[in-house]
Amino acid sequence: MNGLIVFRLCMFILAIVSLTNARGLEQNAFCFLGTKFTMTEGFMKAHLAKRNIEVMDTSYYQEEIDTIDHIIFDELCHDIVTPESKEFILNFAYQFPTDSDARPDAIILGCTELDMILEPDDIDIPLIDSTQAHINKLIELCLSLYYLM
Repeated sequence: MNGLIVFRLCMFILAIVSLTNARGLEQNAFCFLGTKFTMTEGFMKAHLAKRNIEVMDTSYYQEEIDTIDHIIFDELCHDIVTPESKEFILNFAYQFPTDSDARPDAIILGCTELDMILEPDDIDIPLIDSTQAHINKLIELCLSLYYLM
């Protein structure tokens, strides 16, 4: 029974939403990048909204979302990183939305493969790397469990 409790606790703590919120960023508007599923389905946006994190609406950019999905599954998942794909994602995220004066205050890399193509030095607004956030939280959790024993 104790293992199940720890597992459930770990799953809650390691949710991207929790990791994003744990960073303590003061930004208001986030551009969430991920697979087509996570960018178009409302579950991630709803979870973030519960924590007062506004995710910019990407629903008008279906072609771009399809291209990002292609880059993730057909390139990054096969260790293929091209300058063209990097430029596409940077242009989408950094200038999002292109037909508006709005601009994100930070970018959430909501897919673990996206850190292969974007780095903090690529852009002048904060990048929240879910891979690194997961690693940091796992280390923190392991250390806290170690000290409880």
